[in-house]
Amino acid sequence: MNACLAGEYQAFFAKFDMLVLLQAPGFEVVAEWRLEQEETLRRALTSEGRDVSGLMDRRAVERFVMFYERITRHILEEMPARADLVVALDAQRQPISVKVNR
Repeated sequence: MNACLAGEYQAFFAKFDMLVLLQAPGFEVVAEWRLEQEETLRRALTSEGRDVSGLMDRRAVERFVMFYERITRHILEEMPARADLVVALDAQRQPISVKVNR
């Protein structure tokens, strides 16, 4: 992964005008945020009479985010120093600070 990021992805990253980080308060909220997304989608699909059998429950969400824990923790630690703009969020996704790194 690191070799790809340092190599072929650099051309892709060079196309960005600005790097903005929406910074979660910590990895601990990620599963809750994802579960909220699933529940919102479940309500919307249910109200339309659509199938919700493919949606994740809490256990499935926790398993899903587990695969992203290492990279998410790394991003939360490393990215604020590299991003052009950092918007720190609270657990309810409300902005609590904005930092410009230019």
